[in-house]
Amino acid sequence: MNTRSLAIFAIAPLAAVALGITQEPEMAKPGPEHETLKMDEGTWTATVKFWTAPDAPPQEAKGTEVNKLTLDGFWMVSDVTEDGGPYRAHAIVGYDTMKKKYVHSSVDNMMPVLHLMEGSFDKSKKTFTWTGEGPDMMGTMVKKRTVVTYPDANTRMVVAYSTGADGKETKSMEIAYKRK
Repeated sequence: MNTRSLAIFAIAPLAAVALGITQEPEMAKPGPEHETLKMDEGTWTATVKFWTAPDAPPQEAKGTEVNKLTLDGFWMVSDVTEDGGPYRAHAIVGYDTMKKKYVHSSVDNMMPVLHLMEGSFDKSKKTFTWTGEGPDMMGTMVKKRTVVTYPDANTRMVVAYSTGADGKETKSMEIAYKRK
């Protein structure tokens, strides 16, 4: 650390007292929207079906998802691994208090692309609806919509849709999660 940085650290508390700033700003606290994220905490088994084209038969895979609420309850960090396969992914999900929307970002080892989505949660239906744009299974940029439902506390169902250049929305993936 250089001399200038040390001087700033030494003077800052004195300046705060001189200006009448005697207490630290109050830290933000998670709200009810962040509480909703707790539904996904824990370790889940995943049974995945995905379509590489609308008329192709689905391919199947199994995996594990581990979700941890972090940073004082504001963000859910997810790590996904394919059982016996190469696929791995990392996601961060939270509620953006400025946008007043849920936000989702993810990366995986199959495409060097940051996937971003925004969503809402319908409490009465226990359903998240996410929208965004990103590459489909073949690498073409498409509009995406993902619906996540919670039939019970230990089951989560995900259905993802992509809208192709023809404007038609087709199912691109289904995931059935069971809590371990």
